[in-house]
Amino acid sequence: MSKIKRKSERKKNSALGTYSRAEIAEILSKLRGTARLKVGLMYGSGLRQSELLSLRVKDINFDNSNIFVRGGKDGGDRTTLLPQSLIPALVKQISLVKKIHAQDIADGYGDVSLPAAESVANPSAAKEISWQFLFSFPRRERDLASAVMIRNQLHPFSLTRLLNLAFAAAKIHQPPKAHVFRMSFAAHLLESGQNERTIQGLLGLKGLTDNEAGAHVMYRNWKGVISPLDNVSI
Repeated sequence: MSKIKRKSERKKNSALGTYSRAEIAEILSKLRGTARLKVGLMYGSGLRQSELLSLRVKDINFDNSNIFVRGGKDGGDRTTLLPQSLIPALVKQISLVKKIHAQDIADGYGDVSLPAAESVANPSAAKEISWQFLFSFPRRERDLASAVMIRNQLHPFSLTRLLNLAFAAAKIHQPPKAHVFRMSFAAHLLESGQNERTIQGLLGLKGLTDNEAGAHVMYRNWKGVISPLDNVSI
């Protein structure tokens, strides 16, 4: 690709508030391990930063190749794409979470904060591996409400820091913003021929009726859709 064409593409992407596939590939190439997995999920699954950091082990459904997103920004639950290229990394990450959780249990801890409804209906779930965060804080912290030592989710600052480092290494001149990966997910699905209604459902955007927004209904609508990440060569 010529320098003029690359410059034109960068300007177009900047105006649309997205990153090009080439830029995403370059960013991901500068990341390793859980850092690449986090950014890959934001782009490949269309997740908000808060949704990424709130993922639990049970939210990753390998059998149906989807990710369950609970309590998104608009208050509803939804399912979205699980990029096939991330499955090995997700299996490895869940294995790590299980190892950490087993040690927490052995040390007499192992609790995690639960969604409000779950904490009332099934408080013992706080020690279940399925409810542990996919990306947890490296140290146990005292929960202010219960005074119990818990394994909390990562702080958004950790994501901001790794994006800053990756963008600098990749020499990407656009600002490193987490939500732009989500917008790039939508833009690239649209470019590949997916309809706007399907994309809205995957993003959990308002404007859908309650019936259309239902997780199971939306899954039927987008089953077979390929994550844009699975078309990116790193």
